[in-house]
Amino acid sequence: MPMSINRSNPTVGEILSRAVSDPAFRDQLLNDPAVALAGYSLSAEDRAALSDRATAQQLVRDSGG
Repeated sequence: MPMSINRSNPTVGEILSRAVSDPAFRDQLLNDPAVALAGYSLSAEDRAALSDRATAQQLVRDSGG
């Protein structure tokens, strides 16, 4: 089951937009989230959710990817 995430966080929106528009980043997010998310300021909960493959896949799909 996908984890919850703060969709109102602008950084989360930036990451999801990038994942939709940049296939290489999307692949990195899904396969090596620690590297993909390095440098982004996220709460522990948002980082955990984006690091969960099922959650990240669903978020990218919901964002148009």
